[in-house]
Amino acid sequence: MKKILSLVLCALMLNATSLAFAADQVKTEHLRLPEKLAKKTPTNIVNTSDVLVSVLEFNTMQLTFASDFNSKTAQVGDEIPFLLENGAYTNEGTEILPPSSKGTP
Repeated sequence: MKKILSLVLCALMLNATSLAFAADQVKTEHLRLPEKLAKKTPTNIVNTSDVLVSVLEFNTMQLTFASDFNSKTAQVGDEIPFLLENGAYTNEGTEILPPSSKGTP
């Protein structure tokens, strides 16, 4: 029963995703990465449209910590702010995140 429910939920999510993309033409682009990092990354696929950018799982981005971080003192659930100094772009020229973007996972 759990497997059937999981399959139904997955099908509904995929259907909803495809409906969201149906309104705009989706293009497949490639995340721009430094050469050394690109060799270690399983994928660099990014789906883009006029209203949405979707970075697929297993992509890698270079982040720096926005504040001091010490794994010895960090607690589960702590927010760890990060900074994307150079922004994120595709090889095709689409800006995903501007330079100096900040966030927390």
